[in-house]
Amino acid sequence: MPSSALFETQIITSLTGLTDATGQHLVEASLNGVSFSLMLHVVDTTPPTAAAVNVTIPMGENILASRFIIDLFDHSLPVTVQFANGGAPDVFLVGEQTVGILLTDRYGNSVIYTALLTVLPNTTPPQIIGARDIQLEIDSAAMFRRGVSAYDAFGRPMDFTVDSSGVDVTTLGVYYIIYRAEDSSGNYTEVTVRVYVVDIDPEEVRERAAAVLDSILREDMTQVEQARAIFNWVIANVGYAAGFEHRTVYESANQALVHRRGDCFVFYAISELLLTMAGIPNMRIDRIGGTTSRHAWNLINPDDLGWHHFDTTPLIVRQVDRFMFTQTQAEEFTRIIQAEGQGRDYFTFYPELYPEIVR
Repeated sequence: MPSSALFETQIITSLTGLTDATGQHLVEASLNGVSFSLMLHVVDTTPPTAAAVNVTIPMGENILASRFIIDLFDHSLPVTVQFANGGAPDVFLVGEQTVGILLTDRYGNSVIYTALLTVLPNTTPPQIIGARDIQLEIDSAAMFRRGVSAYDAFGRPMDFTVDSSGVDVTTLGVYYIIYRAEDSSGNYTEVTVRVYVVDIDPEEVRERAAAVLDSILREDMTQVEQARAIFNWVIANVGYAAGFEHRTVYESANQALVHRRGDCFVFYAISELLLTMAGIPNMRIDRIGGTTSRHAWNLINPDDLGWHHFDTTPLIVRQVDRFMFTQTQAEEFTRIIQAEGQGRDYFTFYPELYPEIVR
């Protein structure tokens, strides 16, 4: 007897739309007129589809596998997108390289697409950090690399050269050395600093300065409070006297620490030394256009509040508070000082040579 006469089956539940997506569905069916339920499992055995696109990046830029894929489609989301064989491309290799992109859906169906990655040459020069003017005691050993480092455009440490061929540590004077860092793309940076060969021991000067800081600073002070303490100490302990020969910051600072007198450069120098040893960002600023002589003072940026003027050199004009004043105040102070007959263009300078000063 034909099997069709023994078994008559029928799907009672409509299957319309049930197979449009993966998942489990309870379906009612009948066998020879007897109804029963069964579970319909809709599975996906088809890998995702997409289009691969080529990508161009500057050297060193992080790249995700998804950058190479567009028009992604699959019935079984989510789809993971990753580099094939677990290997990301070399973003520091200039030129073209073939990249494999592996797409895998929820059911493990996978496919690999290929695309081209083009890495452009780097054009950003390296940075040289920590290169600044150096004071050396005559006939002492020179360690020009100490405290200096170089980094490429991607923050990776790199080697650098030091040209100190023009320095004579046996003779007092001012010399120059050149730091140079060049990366694999041919980008380079050069920094020139002065080397002062002096007849005093910079370490002894630092010890004297450290004793001052120990007496006026506390650990709970902010940098602004520390700067104010340094300012107050300098104006209270150093008197003004003209006629000094200026050579180096250490020599001039030593003049202030030992002899407690000096001109504007001495005041600038002792302020720089104390501020630097206290860890307060500072730099030198020079006047232009003065009626009698040039003037040097400090810029400071304590607690990252922005750069402000800081001038410990005494002034007869009492309306001028020279601690941490703004550029607007500097312009007003210049007007007041001129009106008092103390000098034209007192706090004038070339702004392009300095960071932006808080107004």
